[in-house]
Amino acid sequence: MMKLLVAEDEPLIRESLVRKLRQLGYEDILQAADGTEALALSRAHRPDIALVDIQMPRMDGIAFITAIRRECPDLVVIIISGYSAFEYAQQAIALHVFAYLLKPVNEAQLKDVLHTASARVAHLQSLREDSEKSDRQKSKYLDIARRNLIADLVHNRVTPDPLAETLAELGIRFHEGLFMVILASIDQYGTMERDLTRKEVAMNRFAISDVFQQMLGRESIAAYPFSAENSQGFLLSLPWKDRTGCDALHGLFTDLRDTFRNTYGFTLTIAAGFPVESLFQVHTSCESASRALMQRVQHGGNQIYHD
Repeated sequence: MMKLLVAEDEPLIRESLVRKLRQLGYEDILQAADGTEALALSRAHRPDIALVDIQMPRMDGIAFITAIRRECPDLVVIIISGYSAFEYAQQAIALHVFAYLLKPVNEAQLKDVLHTASARVAHLQSLREDSEKSDRQKSKYLDIARRNLIADLVHNRVTPDPLAETLAELGIRFHEGLFMVILASIDQYGTMERDLTRKEVAMNRFAISDVFQQMLGRESIAAYPFSAENSQGFLLSLPWKDRTGCDALHGLFTDLRDTFRNTYGFTLTIAAGFPVESLFQVHTSCESASRALMQRVQHGGNQIYHD
């Protein structure tokens, strides 16, 4: 539904204009007695079309339009004024005002202008939706590309030559420190697949990726996810070069495990590979994490295992 704002300091004129708008079928109408009120309402409610008087107390129409243009560049503005001075018309053009109507407003003219303005709003909305859709698709493809590259790294399928350029293109940034691969495996994965929908299982896997990245990120650890069989893998870029710094990771992994048990209602086994110094050694850390995960067979789940 189209949302309109009427900014007019004269109550009778404002009420008359609102009445005409309702007769034309517009129901969602915000009302302001001056530019200051209009600015506050626009920020709070984001109208599609604003009908604005020029001469208003506290903040006039030109000042309001100038201010709101910086925050809502797509707002369709129609000036309704008793002044036809060339100076005002010039300012209106500079502020990309959609139309300039003189009081008293002719109802037929108002109807035509609003019809065209509504079409303009619909066009802008369509452009925004297309842009947002394109951004979502781009983000999705970048995420897939990052995951695939990380998977290639941890499985030793990447050659050194083009790697730096590819990492930069995908926005992957590593610390000048150690690397480690960890695997987070849902202990009840078979039961989960049987009892939950595919979407619910996918949401649980997404939660693992999201929570791990957030909690590890708070410790300045970059965690890049990749898919592993029945597990969620992460390539960790650690912000230290001394392996003794890795001692604190066990407590962090324990916090992650407890978060899923207490908040999400399922348990995780977290297996950590040994830290390595080079990006081209991370496949050995992945192999180490896989060996650590095998300890669950003998010692049970809901544990933190190191190779």
